[in-house]
Amino acid sequence: MNLPMYRALLLDATYQVLDNKMFRLLVLLVLALVVPFFLIQFRETDVSALFGLYKFAYETVPPELFDWGGPHAKETAIQDVQEIFVEFLAGSVGTLFCIAATAFFMPDMLEKGSADTAFSKPVRRGVLLLARYVSGILFVAALASVLIFGIYAGLRLASGHHDPGFLWSIVTLVYLFAIFHAVSIMVGILTRSSVTAILATLLLFVFCATVQFLWVARQNYLLREQVVFARADSLLDGEEDPRARGGESGGGGPMWAALEVAHHLLPKTMDADVIARKLRLSLEPDPEYADSTGLAIRSVPEGFERADAAESLAVWTAMENGVEVARYSLGRESRRTPDGKLRSTLVAARELAASLATSAGVVGAPVEVRLDLGGLTRTRTVLWEERRGAEVAVRARHFFSVKREWMYELGVTAQPGWLDAEQRTAHAGSFLHGFELPGAESSYAERVGFGAEPRYNLSLSIATSLGFAALALLVGWWRLARLDF
Repeated sequence: MNLPMYRALLLDATYQVLDNKMFRLLVLLVLALVVPFFLIQFRETDVSALFGLYKFAYETVPPELFDWGGPHAKETAIQDVQEIFVEFLAGSVGTLFCIAATAFFMPDMLEKGSADTAFSKPVRRGVLLLARYVSGILFVAALASVLIFGIYAGLRLASGHHDPGFLWSIVTLVYLFAIFHAVSIMVGILTRSSVTAILATLLLFVFCATVQFLWVARQNYLLREQVVFARADSLLDGEEDPRARGGESGGGGPMWAALEVAHHLLPKTMDADVIARKLRLSLEPDPEYADSTGLAIRSVPEGFERADAAESLAVWTAMENGVEVARYSLGRESRRTPDGKLRSTLVAARELAASLATSAGVVGAPVEVRLDLGGLTRTRTVLWEERRGAEVAVRARHFFSVKREWMYELGVTAQPGWLDAEQRTAHAGSFLHGFELPGAESSYAERVGFGAEPRYNLSLSIATSLGFAALALLVGWWRLARLDF
């Protein structure tokens, strides 16, 4: 078959999409979802709709619904809204609509009359199958592009939010649909019924989502169990590793074994969202600071610049008229005591408070408090004032732990007049909010990645899911080649 014939088939696939009434209806629905992003403005402290006609502050949103408090409320709110539109509306509901809208592609071609015309051409049946498959891909690629790029453009123009990594969602939405569209094509050829193709594909979609949901829930339980045992300070040396009791998969008998097999053989629907997040992270700029434990700092407060210091891992200072008015110093130490036990942030804070109580130059009594700063719920803080010459500097030290072995200390030194007490606490929370702490790998989301071990490897997930789709197309081609009209 020559190049013009391929071009003709591609044009035919394009025209089939554009002439589809369901496609036109879905375009209107997608535009209805996109338009609000041009009319709603996400600002630093509130959301404004219809050019200021309606407004509401982020803190008025119930925390049970969305956690939009803190210094980065705007970015958090935008990310939550993006996830609702992409992962739920487009990734789940939208995929189901698109499956229903494209299920008739093969059955219509196989009707008596249409089949006579299609198969009378000098085109192999496998090529016709692929042409119909590509038609569906074009169908969803066009809708996904309008939706994702429309949301991106709306956020950029109305809210000043620039997130080019969000555009990767177009690829992952098409990827998810392509897997199940192959199944729809296969069932359409086997049964010549668009209704059966819709029902069978939707049932498979729900079944695959259920299998992966149960598998991920099982993995999260086992991973949390490992972390709980690993973090129990009372464990004696040589005690049996909890992972050894049930193996990496945790045992569980025939039911869990069947779940394990089904998960690895079937498409992984939930991984499409994970892939989109990983691809978005790949486009983010390098962090301001990163160390060997996995801690990274994406941003620092405005007005602070990095400075070198031998006594700390990193130091940031704020200058006014050539004079240092504030300093953040980041330090790190092992949580292990000489006798092998783990030292908590509470113990570290109380030890510092006790030593400061007898130190010369400390004004008043140091105060040890627990503060929830920057999303770090177990931060322990010591506050005190320290005389330096004729002035009294305001000091604070925040303790927080990373994984199991490391404890960080964020020291704050502020000159008199640099913010009040409440503002200093909020400022420290803003700084800590920029920290990305490495997880203890106690959940599937923390372990999964392109370079992870096989059971959590995204590359393997993509390969097996696309392999499933290829197998479905192969079965469809095998049956199509043996049909008589």
